[in-house]
Amino acid sequence: MDQIDWRSNQGGPVVIEVSKMKYSALGSLSGITTPAGQFDYGYDHNVRRVVKRAPIGNDKTRFRYGISDGNVLSEIHSEGGDETSLDYIYLAGLKVYALVIRDISGTVDHRELRLHNDRMGTVRMASEGDNAVARVVITPWGQAYDGTDFYKPVYDDASFDGLPMQHRRAGQYEDVESRLIGKVCSDEIAFAAEQPNLPRGVNKCSENGCED
Repeated sequence: MDQIDWRSNQGGPVVIEVSKMKYSALGSLSGITTPAGQFDYGYDHNVRRVVKRAPIGNDKTRFRYGISDGNVLSEIHSEGGDETSLDYIYLAGLKVYALVIRDISGTVDHRELRLHNDRMGTVRMASEGDNAVARVVITPWGQAYDGTDFYKPVYDDASFDGLPMQHRRAGQYEDVESRLIGKVCSDEIAFAAEQPNLPRGVNKCSENGCED
């Protein structure tokens, strides 16, 4: 499947990489092959993504959900022997707080962040005290852009470089490896450009929004 990316300095869609995608019998994305290797996704009985496994070693991301509302309460990123966990608090369905616990080479660090959302429920900035530590600058097609590379936040505090901020609109998550944006709970993937004849479980999206 060709991945289509819209760049502001180009007049149309450009094929940027080719990936192979695997779907489960329920229509959920179960794996994707990229130039970096194979990524695998696991789900619980409610078809909510609970783990994403990277192709390198035991690197993976785990998700935990609330019982009543199904919101992502925490995500745990394991890379090598290091681990970063983010525990969230919600207000009116929006993430407003994150407790970040990082275990880097045996040194544990705790930080508390306020999360600032736009009107679409996208976390656009994380702040600590009165200072911004990371910002998500969104292109018209929904991609994060740090001024040099796509799919990356702007880190105002270098100590937070690499802080996971893939969440987009309320209930959605951006997979950097596939460059798709979807709902974490049901994995209804949305492309950055409108695509006809999509497989089951995939939404059609354009600059005017998404349709089931």
